[in-house]
Amino acid sequence: MPGDSLTVHVSCEAPQYRAELVRLTGSDYGSGQRSIREVRIPSTLEGTYTGSVQPIHLGSCITCDKLPALQSLTFATWIWPTSLEVREECVVSRGNPRNSVGYALTLTQERQLSLRVASGRAIAQVVLPGIIPTRRWTFVAFVIDADGDIRIVRYLQNFTPDHPKRELRIGRIDGGFEEAGDQPLLIGASGLKSSGGSNRVEDAFNGKISTPLFFGTALTEEELDLLATGDSHMVSRALARWDFSARADTATVPDASDNGYDASTVNRPGRLVTGHNFSGRHLSPHLVPNEYNAVYLHDDDLADAGWAPSLQFTIPPGLASGIYGVKLTCDEQCDYVPFVVRTPPSRSAASVAILLPTVSYQAYANSSLDPSILPDSFTPLRDLSCCQAERAYVATNRLRSLYDTHSDGSGVAMATMLRPMLVNVRPNSRTAWNGSPHQLGADLHLIDWLEQRKIAYDVLTDHDVDREGVSALSRYSAVITGTHAEYWTGRMLDALEGYQNRGGRFVYLSGNGLYWVTALSDDQTLVEIRRVRGTRTWTAPPGEENLSLTGEPGGLWRDRGRAPQRYVGVGFAAQGFDRGCGYRRLPASYEPRASFIFRGVEDELIGDFPTLVAAHGAAGFEVDRADYQLGTPEHALILARASSLNDSYQAAIEEVGGTTSLYGGTTWPQVRAEMVFYETPNDGAVFSVGSISWCSALSYNNYDNNVSRITENVIRAFASPGPLPRT
Repeated sequence: MPGDSLTVHVSCEAPQYRAELVRLTGSDYGSGQRSIREVRIPSTLEGTYTGSVQPIHLGSCITCDKLPALQSLTFATWIWPTSLEVREECVVSRGNPRNSVGYALTLTQERQLSLRVASGRAIAQVVLPGIIPTRRWTFVAFVIDADGDIRIVRYLQNFTPDHPKRELRIGRIDGGFEEAGDQPLLIGASGLKSSGGSNRVEDAFNGKISTPLFFGTALTEEELDLLATGDSHMVSRALARWDFSARADTATVPDASDNGYDASTVNRPGRLVTGHNFSGRHLSPHLVPNEYNAVYLHDDDLADAGWAPSLQFTIPPGLASGIYGVKLTCDEQCDYVPFVVRTPPSRSAASVAILLPTVSYQAYANSSLDPSILPDSFTPLRDLSCCQAERAYVATNRLRSLYDTHSDGSGVAMATMLRPMLVNVRPNSRTAWNGSPHQLGADLHLIDWLEQRKIAYDVLTDHDVDREGVSALSRYSAVITGTHAEYWTGRMLDALEGYQNRGGRFVYLSGNGLYWVTALSDDQTLVEIRRVRGTRTWTAPPGEENLSLTGEPGGLWRDRGRAPQRYVGVGFAAQGFDRGCGYRRLPASYEPRASFIFRGVEDELIGDFPTLVAAHGAAGFEVDRADYQLGTPEHALILARASSLNDSYQAAIEEVGGTTSLYGGTTWPQVRAEMVFYETPNDGAVFSVGSISWCSALSYNNYDNNVSRITENVIRAFASPGPLPRT
């Protein structure tokens, strides 16, 4: 809001760059156009700044800096390695056993278990010759006593005659052992070094670690045998036993021993994941929390890039609500760091608010979906040239979106705001799938149209609604979505339902919206999903459906009884990346209840002309349809239908029960977009178009077209006080 402080973090290879404040008033990016509309805003920000490169350090681990220095100790845990790379990875460490004092249990490049112990000038190493299997649970432990005797042991979860239950190696460090008491214990890393404001995790472990136990004594082989079977008496003797299933919504890993040796996570690895004892009898961590005492570490996890602040300024007083950008220029390069200014409570709000889908921006940010996996028939759609510099930066720094997989092939379930977000979150970015603007770039088509039509508007974000609930929406007569409002939290759905019940009017100009069950962390920097069922790029493993930030089941809202049809009348039906099509009016569009929507529109076909997204047709990219069984109100009017999509459009996975060749746009009748209108309590109403491409049709023919007219009719009527017109 005006008067708030804004901090910008910049990494720049050039010695200098220039910054200025601009208001983003629209875009005609798409279909060969390359123009961003902006208005310069004089501010204290404007000036030249010194450039510097800020690195990005990836990788997660667990750290505990409370353990005392011990002369005898035992560490035991279950590991489930997943790395696809050939390199050394650390299971647990303390100090620096390579050249000073400490110990490290590692997986070598040959995938063997190694224990290195150092005390003063003496260094000893013990290696188990057997290969540690990938994606299979193995119990590992090491023992060090005060005399310098060291042991390393492993137990396979399902041992066979060819693989004995216990494999043991013994060694000795001359002069006895003295622990590095001033160093933290690290699980999943050999070192944790501060660099440029962030933590650099060294020799990061890829995979799960379950039920780690730390003892202040040197256990015997017989005691290790009992420990490997989960003997409760042995477990209770641990000096520290970290419980990954508890407080999973935080960065804290509590010590279940009650000795107070709590640990913390670095870069928020996966929580509420199944452990070595997962039985599959229950799929909820709330029913069997002991089966979820595990953490999933990745060498490319990231919760906070840790960049130093580069610019800080106060948002000028009196600045109108809207989408703004810190415009950064260097030589011939230009970048925008976008942000939203809201109308403060002390000022009158506009009648209309745009609800920017910022949670969806965060989910799609830095997406590296590869268009080369498209079928050969899609060759003309591949646009590998778009946003090359941004995509190169994303690839070099291994930044991930929620559509990508980690380096070990597992799905990325959590993404942070505290990182560079380039692709899909810049006004000029385009998707490589068909070269079209997407997310913020596509939403600027709507902003451009509002500016041209001189319709006053405020801007809200998903994060505002998640934080403030219905109060964020209740100031406005009408709320309009962006073009792809896919990711919604439960608090957001509750707010929308409350807004509609109080008479709020909702304009859904999106496709594939209100789709994934999503959660935000308390500080709203992290977003989490679990992809289960639905149309998806990866699938959560068995038993790992629940979100760690809230504990609730993930997947689709549809599978939770909260299908988008309940809130906006339509829900995801199909996706495609070729040209779209127009809508054909249906008899319901001529009913008196809907007459105001089509005032001044004589055409039977709506939006059957060139667009800025997918080249042609107001219905395209991803489309939604009505379904009374899923919650479309009985009194809803289906005003128009777009059913001339080609076979590049395929039905959403959740829409079909099997796999055949008949689920394309030319053969399957449910591959369609539908325009819907219905009334809600207290003079409220909903209007939905069910298409990502709709807003990209608004500017056709200098904004004089039937998509523009219908949209203006709806918004002006929804924003006006009193009942909606009936004639």
